[in-house]
Order: sequence, then C-alpha cells, then structure tokens
Amino acid sequence: MASKSSNTAPAETVTTVVVPDRLDDATMGAVIDFDSALAVLRSAGVTVEDGSAYGDGVETTDKSTLTNIPLLFVDWTFKDGDKGTYCVVRGVAKPKTGAPFKFVFADGSSSGVCHQLAEITERRTMEGNAHPTKGLLFEKGLRRSDYKTKDGIDGTTFYIAL
Repeated sequence: MASKSSNTAPAETVTTVVVPDRLDDATMGAVIDFDSALAVLRSAGVTVEDGSAYGDGVETTDKSTLTNIPLLFVDWTFKDGDKGTYCVVRGVAKPKTGAPFKFVFADGSSSGVCHQLAEITERRTMEGNAHPTKGLLFEKGLRRSDYKTKDGIDGTTFYIAL
C-alpha cells in the first residue's frame, strides 16, 4: 500500500492576547501621570485612539457665558438623574464679539431652564409640533439669578430670558 504525500502547509499558530475589561489594582497603581497611563495601556496591548473622533465637537459650557447673548437651542433631552429630572441642551451661541460657538450644558433646576423647557416641550407637543425638542431661538439668551438658601448657602439658577 502506497502512502500519500500531502502538499498542504502546516496550520498557522495564532496568538491571541486577552486584555481584561478592567486593569487590576496593581497595574492601575503604576499609573501616576498621563505618560505612565499611556505606557500601561500600550503594554496591555491597547491602542489609544483620539477620542474626539467619536464626539460632536461640543464642549460643556459654563452657563454664565450664555447670558444676554442670542442662543439657538438645536436640541434638548430630558434624563432621570440621582436628584430628579435634568435636561441636556445643545446649541449655538452668537456673542456680541468673537465668533459664534457651539455649546452644551445640563440643568436640573426645578424652576429654571429645565422647568421652562419641560413646559415649552409639553406645549409644543400639544400644538402638534413634529419636533418639540428642537429648534428654539432665544435672542436674550439666559438670565442668571443669584440667591441665598434658607441655610445661608449661595445658589444660582439660570432661566431662559423670555
């Protein structure tokens, strides 16, 4: 009986590196600054990417920079948080000097921006607006109200200047 010869190449060996979802405490203990964090990630086989490629280019904005200037609320959403409902507003501001800029801010006040937008959204929905959480222009922007609480703590609430 003749033996058959095989012309097939041996199977390749593939090495798989398993990176845990979470780095262990000892590894995280080696992270003391930006450079060491990069080194730890790279040594674990993680390719560090530029995260800005995943965003919309909007940075969180201090609401005090949005007072007394025209604001176009592009969209807003309501979310449930630890302290109740809050809203996230994205839009474009047109300052008196300088270039227009995109903004995003969160507000959870029971009487300020979040409350006002909830009422406006409800009204727009009842009126049959196809996009009740998009497209509002406020020529006067936001208004700031500073106050002291019953406990003497300083507080600030921002309102849409209607």
